[in-house]
Amino acid sequence: MIDIISNLTSCNIGDITPILSDHLIVILSIENFLDIKNNKRNIPLKKTYDFDMMSENKWAAFSDKFDALATGCYLRYLINNTIFNQNKLNYF
Repeated sequence: MIDIISNLTSCNIGDITPILSDHLIVILSIENFLDIKNNKRNIPLKKTYDFDMMSENKWAAFSDKFDALATGCYLRYLINNTIFNQNKLNYF
């Protein structure tokens, strides 16, 4: 069995405005107690796109799909002075 608690390097609790949430943020720092080495073979390659290969039809299809997703998203109703309560946090 591994003793994780002895490998903690720091623990802090961040305050949140009570209007926003009744939760607290817990920030833990743990040293690499398993001694895991980074293995580049397990890192997936990033997908790269060649935008020059896009035709007008592909751009139109992308634009229509993007607009539909953005229009249907409730986050578009947010404004910069929105006051959050528990119902709004759960809604968004």
